[in-house]
Amino acid sequence: MCVSGFFTGDSACLCLGFLQEAENKAKIMEEEISRLQERMEERNGQLLASASTADKVPLNVPPFDFTFYWPLTFV
Repeated sequence: MCVSGFFTGDSACLCLGFLQEAENKAKIMEEEISRLQERMEERNGQLLASASTADKVPLNVPPFDFTFYWPLTFV
């Protein structure tokens, strides 16, 4: 007999099998969530590093003056 109490016989064994399967799936999902959390934190760090590098690039670069090169002359 698998489980004593409310369920008896084959139904108890069936219920215990479903319970063990559900616990196994829950454990696998918890491990996957943990891996995804680690990847997310790693990528967040990479994005923060990239953003701090991008902040160092000057955004107020003066426009290129084309008047110096105009009119074009071909030899």
